[in-house]
Amino acid sequence: MPVMLFEHDVPVAMNDGAKLCINIYRLDKPGRYPVLMGPNGKDTSMADAPA
Repeated sequence: MPVMLFEHDVPVAMNDGAKLCINIYRLDKPGRYPVLMGPNGKDTSMADAPA
């Protein structure tokens, strides 16, 4: 099973200067992988997320 890294509250600068904090889940090995971006509420459990 691949090892996953979890980075919590990584700041990312937006074009307007605002900074958003994101969570990043990624494989612990070099390479290019597809990205899945989810809705707002990054720390909400899936049971509480709207459909």
